[in-house]
Amino acid sequence: MTRHPLIRIKNYLLLGVAVLYYIFCKVLSFDLINQNGNSSQHSLSTLELNSYLKDNFAFVVLFLLFISVASTSFLLGYLIYNKFDRNRDASRTAVRAGLFFLCAAAYTVTGTDMLDIFSEHILTFDYIRNVSLIFMSLMFISYAGTVNKKKWLRVLDWLFFAAGLGFFVCCFFRLLDIADYVISAITLSMLLTLIFSSFLHTRDLLRRKSHAKVLYAIFGILELVFLTSSTVCFILRFRYYYWLSLGLALAAMAYLVFNELVNIAARQYAKAPETERYRKMAYIDALSGIANRNAFLVEQDKTFDSDSLYYVVFDINNMKRINDTFGHSEGDRIIRKSAEIISVCFEEIGKSYRIGGDEFAVIGQYKTAEEIEEALKNTDAMISDYNESSHAKLDLAYGYAIRENIETNTYELFNKADKAMYRSKRKAHRERLSI
Repeated sequence: MTRHPLIRIKNYLLLGVAVLYYIFCKVLSFDLINQNGNSSQHSLSTLELNSYLKDNFAFVVLFLLFISVASTSFLLGYLIYNKFDRNRDASRTAVRAGLFFLCAAAYTVTGTDMLDIFSEHILTFDYIRNVSLIFMSLMFISYAGTVNKKKWLRVLDWLFFAAGLGFFVCCFFRLLDIADYVISAITLSMLLTLIFSSFLHTRDLLRRKSHAKVLYAIFGILELVFLTSSTVCFILRFRYYYWLSLGLALAAMAYLVFNELVNIAARQYAKAPETERYRKMAYIDALSGIANRNAFLVEQDKTFDSDSLYYVVFDINNMKRINDTFGHSEGDRIIRKSAEIISVCFEEIGKSYRIGGDEFAVIGQYKTAEEIEEALKNTDAMISDYNESSHAKLDLAYGYAIRENIETNTYELFNKADKAMYRSKRKAHRERLSI
């Protein structure tokens, strides 16, 4: 499911509305909506730590599990995009899964009794729970959309967004009873969506050919059973069992999602050497070992708007005579040596490219004419050292041009450097004739 930019904007809009409503209530001293007013409230002074852990042990474990899965998903998303294959879709899948479990962690910690020790903030926690629920549903649709590619998920995405927006509208106008019904409707809709998606996922797991097929199927069935149980408990208002069943369902989902993300990362890692090989074939010159013309054109586009830029263009003199006299193997050696000398002399101030048979170029930024002249002097010195022990003499013609502002585009700048190089080439030719 391709996500239009508007779909991402609407989620940011909803988050902005949630923050604005909270600020609105704090500034005007309005009470936040409270769906959890009948829950037991304690203070830190009357609740012993051992008793607290005993009563909330399962929810503390689930909260830590969701945080761990969210953090790992973000890390896998980073590795997939930046370290392995720069696969944007796979990376986004991992990030969206992480956001879902981050919302699930917030929903769990604020919806159960875990934070009742801070009774003075109970209304804030209830509000965070409602906001977490809204974004939890949106993040699940976002994640499921990258995995299942179903069009009906886009419709659900907009329905959940409209319901979330309706909740905040009711809150702004103090229609708290209606807001309560909206949140209940969102909760039930999300549970039914999770059940249906879990059914589809479990069916796909049972059809897979995998050595872990049975284990995956067991967790898929457990997820489906606990989601159904949590839905029944929600309808019957069995609060404790609702949270426990939902937490266990999400724990089973976390296992399946984590395995899926690890498999994606493993596939991208396995493809990374092959991808790097293809990248080298596309952007590295096979003979000289430096960047090729494709890379040069990419850099040319990248630096198009740079306000300080320079080009140096090189051409090997008498390349045809070298090939005819000493053979093409010696000609190839001259090309490799030229690339080596240019890249060594300019490695601190620019990037070197082989842009043609016997042509090279350097692109650099924010350098002075003095620095370029110094690099060219080093180039001449290394060529002289090489020619002392070589039968085929290396002779490079070069020219450079510097752009101080963007009035001269990169193509005009290259032509100026190219013309300077040809003037150098003609000058060297006249000097050889006069000898």
